[in-house]
Amino acid sequence: MNSTFHQNTNQKISKARAFTLIELLVVLGIIGILGSIGYSVYLDKVKTSYRSEAQSALLQFQQAMERFYTENNSYVGTHDSGVPKATVFPAKAPLGSNDPKYDLSATTTSSTYTLTATPITTGLMKDDGALTLSHTGQKTYQGNSGWD
Repeated sequence: MNSTFHQNTNQKISKARAFTLIELLVVLGIIGILGSIGYSVYLDKVKTSYRSEAQSALLQFQQAMERFYTENNSYVGTHDSGVPKATVFPAKAPLGSNDPKYDLSATTTSSTYTLTATPITTGLMKDDGALTLSHTGQKTYQGNSGWD
C-alpha cells in the first residue's frame, strides 16, 4: 500500500506543469507594449496640463498688465527687454514652480501688448509651440488661432 501511495504522488507531481520560457517572454512582451502605449498617453496628458498652466499664467499676466495700465495709463514699464518686471509678474510658468516649463515675455507699446509663453529649450516641453495673448484677447498657439 505504501508503494502505491508513492506511485500516485509521483504521477501527480510529474503531471504538474510550469510556464515555459516562451510563454514568459510573450507575457513580458505584451506588458512592454501596453506599458509603452500607456507611458506615451501619460506624457501627452502631462504636456497638456503644463500647457494649460501656461495658458492660466498668461491670463493672470494679462490681469496684471491691466492693473498696471489702470495705475499708470500705459503698458510701458512692465518689462525689461521683454522679461516681466518682478513687481508686475513672474517670468516663468507654471507659477511658483521649482521646475518651470515656459518663459513668459511681453512686447508693449503705451496702449497695446502681446504676452508670450515660450517653452524652455530643455526638458519635456522643448518641442511645444509658443502661446500668445494680445491686449484684444486674441490667443494663438504655434501660430494658429486659439488655444485648443
